[in-house]
Amino acid sequence: MNSKTHLALLMLALLGQLAVHSAAEAAESVADTPAGASQKVPDEPQKPPVEVNFGADLDLLRNVSGGMSRGGRPIVHLELDIGVDLDATLGWPGSSALFSLLYDGGGRINTERVGSQLGVSNIEVPVSTFRIYQASLQKEFADGRASLLFGLYPIDTEFQVMDAAALFLQPQYGVTAELGLTRGPSIFNSTAVGVRAKLLSEDRSAYALGAVLDGLPGDPNNPKGTHIKFGKGDGIMSIAEIGIKPAHGTPWAESPAAAANQAKADGSGAAADAIEKYALGYWRYSARVDDLIEVALDGAPIKQRSSGWYAQAERTLYRSAGADWAGFIRFSGTDGDSKPLKSAFNIGLSGQGIIPGRAEDTCGIAYSRATLSEKYRAAQALAGIATTSYESAWELTYRIPLGKSLAIQPDLQRIEHPGGDQSRSAAIIVGTRIEITY
Repeated sequence: MNSKTHLALLMLALLGQLAVHSAAEAAESVADTPAGASQKVPDEPQKPPVEVNFGADLDLLRNVSGGMSRGGRPIVHLELDIGVDLDATLGWPGSSALFSLLYDGGGRINTERVGSQLGVSNIEVPVSTFRIYQASLQKEFADGRASLLFGLYPIDTEFQVMDAAALFLQPQYGVTAELGLTRGPSIFNSTAVGVRAKLLSEDRSAYALGAVLDGLPGDPNNPKGTHIKFGKGDGIMSIAEIGIKPAHGTPWAESPAAAANQAKADGSGAAADAIEKYALGYWRYSARVDDLIEVALDGAPIKQRSSGWYAQAERTLYRSAGADWAGFIRFSGTDGDSKPLKSAFNIGLSGQGIIPGRAEDTCGIAYSRATLSEKYRAAQALAGIATTSYESAWELTYRIPLGKSLAIQPDLQRIEHPGGDQSRSAAIIVGTRIEITY
């Protein structure tokens, strides 16, 4: 599909959203409720047995300076999610199913214009295509404190997740940059079949996650569409994470007015929706891949297994009567034998309601620095390419909701040493994301 087709798809989604919104308003206007009449509100809303959600993102980003070249084309992401409570529909206690269908396409600003190892947009993909993102069944045990999941499963929906970093467009605030560059992680937008196990402590404040998946998602020779193929040499990819995530996080600091408002709302001074999480993780591939530079006596590349680790923390730092501030930090590393990056560091701050009268607006600033592996630099030097020891990236963004289903998010990025290539000057990327949800 070309850029005009992508824009047409997004416009259809926008018109659909406006139609739904208008219909909802019309229904409210004809409701015959006497003035002052009370309506019974249930203590807890009943979750429907089948939930259907649709989302559309349009990134209008342009590289205005540095990098490989100036310019940029629209990037489109469409997503349909269907969740089914199998207890309510089929009488299978503690069971559920999730199906997600994606369309991704359009410009490739990083590949064509910037050349960063870290990336520019978390919805940029190599080829434009429809693809099944997730198709899984989950069974819960022990009153929901244990569960098993099987099917097409994206690890970045549960592993390496940082809520305080979810605002940002750059992809390294989801899955770590080193893992994203490996031969086959099951992440957006190409996923693999696998099994995931989850355990929660009795008070649900501590958790353990583990997953084992096919080591090479899809079919590398046929990148379009969805392919479940267990090829010879795929091996397996395994990942584990342990963490602490209190059910009711507490802000690091809180203004007296905010504490009073929360106490009035729930009878305590605790902030039920505050962010607080600390996690450690490790991942590994069983299949061996070519070392970047080391060779055997016969001249063939030595085969190495890829592995890596990460440690992350996030927490609400300060809460006032009208605004919340949360911060995050993450360190991660890999063996550096087969891919360009050896380690990475992410840190950032996000805030909500910082402008009076704009309680739902969110903003954030984030910084990442990735260290290139010595083997990658040596391989590049043999090819006559001079490299730097690192690449770094700043991002400043502000998200503005326009009603319940539409939001715009201006974004500014500066990427120093894109790709670690000394010949490239710092790239400046500006633009906005348009977001539609049903």
